[in-house]
Amino acid sequence: MTKIRLIIMFLILARMSISSGTISDQYLPPIKGEIHPSSLFGDFRPGHFHAGIDIRTGGQTGAELYAASDGYLWRVATTFWGYGRVIYLMTTSGHVITYAHLSRFNPTLASEVYSKQVELSNYKVDLYFKPERFPIKRGDLIGYSGESGPGGPHLHYEVRTPDNRPINPLNGYLSIADNAPPIFSTLAIIRFGDRFDPGSVVKTSQFRCQQISAGRYGLSAEVSIFGRFGIEINAFDKIDGYYGKMGVYRMELFVDKKLIYAYCADTLDFDSFKQANYVRDYKLWWEKINSYKNPSQADGDYHNYYRLFRVPGDRQPTVKAAVADGYFSTNIEDEKDANKILPGKHDAVLKASDIYGNKAELSFVINIAESNQIPPRVKSNSETKGREGKRSQFDLFDGEVAAEITPNKLYYSETFSAIEIHTDRNGSSSILKEFEILPPYTFFKEPVLLKVLLENRSFPANKYCLGKSSGGNYTFCGNNLSDDSSAVSCKIGATGKFALLIDNISPKVTLIFPANGAQIKSKSQLVIRYRMTDNFSGIGREENLKLFLDDKWVPAEYDPDRNLIEFIPPTVLSKGKHTLHLSVSDQCGNKSEHQSIFFII
Repeated sequence: MTKIRLIIMFLILARMSISSGTISDQYLPPIKGEIHPSSLFGDFRPGHFHAGIDIRTGGQTGAELYAASDGYLWRVATTFWGYGRVIYLMTTSGHVITYAHLSRFNPTLASEVYSKQVELSNYKVDLYFKPERFPIKRGDLIGYSGESGPGGPHLHYEVRTPDNRPINPLNGYLSIADNAPPIFSTLAIIRFGDRFDPGSVVKTSQFRCQQISAGRYGLSAEVSIFGRFGIEINAFDKIDGYYGKMGVYRMELFVDKKLIYAYCADTLDFDSFKQANYVRDYKLWWEKINSYKNPSQADGDYHNYYRLFRVPGDRQPTVKAAVADGYFSTNIEDEKDANKILPGKHDAVLKASDIYGNKAELSFVINIAESNQIPPRVKSNSETKGREGKRSQFDLFDGEVAAEITPNKLYYSETFSAIEIHTDRNGSSSILKEFEILPPYTFFKEPVLLKVLLENRSFPANKYCLGKSSGGNYTFCGNNLSDDSSAVSCKIGATGKFALLIDNISPKVTLIFPANGAQIKSKSQLVIRYRMTDNFSGIGREENLKLFLDDKWVPAEYDPDRNLIEFIPPTVLSKGKHTLHLSVSDQCGNKSEHQSIFFII
């Protein structure tokens, strides 16, 4: 019997070993050589999670990309924004592998996409294929890394389940070198007022984490609290050979040896994809970013505060455990809604680890005071409670500015107000009105309509637009006109500073190559290139950029980060004279044209 047990145990262990290695054996890395990520799965982005891994390509484009598995090219898309040039590989297992921000597709696929772009006279296409159209074998060349869409040269790599749920590629699909544990920076105690949600916060106390030894941390001061509260942590992860800061894969909070809250970035759900601000404290993040003299240079990944409690309505699959939703209370009446915690000292431990088991631990004591002094909540004038009634609206400037907030657009109940901003406007004649919607740093669950009346117009209605302050400057929000052109509106995702502006300046276009009248040898690689800048609204849509070569529309690519417009003819041009005509319009209808000729000799 002992021998039989040993054989059975051996077979079980062998099967476990085989199954754990099966996934990584099936999937080939997308590029040759060691994988060096610059961003991990589950990292925070403005209003959503990062659904894959960003792989560095040495600051260069053109790295060969290989099919991770047998399957077929299921979908390809091209756009100036988002994923840029992207491939979706459907594997034989039903998983989907995404390769984004490419510079080129493989020749066969590139020809298919080019033909469709020309047919539609639009750079933006989104194509789906049947299995027999582009079958793929593991290791086949499918494209080349690039920087299409936002960001510099890198590859965005995703793995999705057959039911289209993003999963962490490092869970067996991809390997990296990582021997560095997570790092704790700041612990925050969030004091709540009359209810357990972020709209009821009355006080936030922060404590700096101090490293005691490798992977072990304590706090700079004692935590003393009474009433209703939750815990947040500013933490990040590091990986070998990269200075950047990543999100934390796993965190577990224990109080008096009891697991209270657990978080793990192993899977996401597109249905709740934009709930990143349930997990992250958006307000604390923005407060930290804006505390910098130059907010645009702040490292946003460094200041992410993870909530170690569940916000009402949170459906994130990253939350693995939340006893009483992770809230604490010293009040007897809250016993069913929170973890009851008695006066005295309580041992708390926060454990963090990456996917390879590198660990860090923060130990601290929560001292529950005997006092019951809760600071009063101060309410502002002209307030609007989003949870009350079917619709809440506040007006500013005698009704010239209005924002409509309905209950389904809020993460939690909040009090809103608006104030006029009086500034010198830096001598800018394009800024007509400035105002701020309060409280600051409040993110909406659903976009809110912001509308401004256009009175005493001195410009055509389509030249008026709305902007939001970002890093000290305004960025374009929108310019949707009412049917009678009496108001301009846009959708906003958060509170902040806004302005009504005028954009009546056309984009500036400069031809880089070939110069007007240039003579080019027929064997030379021809890259038609322009530089395009715009003062405010930008081109917004692919249809607003049109390039004609010899009077025929061609799919020119626009890089918004580098302000470049490029087109590479797919075939060698005939000898003789050729014409170029570029037309660019911004989102306020300001248009620029550029015409030139060149010769192939």
